Amino acid sequence: MAAAIEIHHREIRKVIAKYRGYEVKTVGDSFMVAFSSACDAVHFAVGIQAALFNCKDWSPAINQLYATMLSNKDDTPPNATDADMWNGLRVRVGVHTGMGQINKDPVSLSYDYYGTVVNCAARVLSK
Repeated sequence: MAAAIEIHHREIRKVIAKYRGYEVKTVGDSFMVAFSSACDAVHFAVGIQAALFNCKDWSPAINQLYATMLSNKDDTPPNATDADMWNGLRVRVGVHTGMGQINKDPVSLSYDYYGTVVNCAARVLSK
């Protein structure tokens, strides 16, 4: 899994740069990213899915795991096209818009975002 997380982070950081985002922080496999426009944020969300799907570095074991999970679902009959439409890790992306409170951390010298807007974005992602 460590190798998969490295690929995940590398690909996401490429997409952050492409859409002019600011990587606020990571927590485990989660990223908090800020954008100057909602349009860039939405393009970023779609871009992550495309980048991870098109990445050629995934272990075949990851795709096999998803195929096994799909075939074991009680509510969905196995369907080869479901397994074939994914490559690598699957991720969720939550997008919310608004102005958050921005503070500069005196130790790391990086910016962090707080407030209702940030809390709403976290709730969107958790659904």
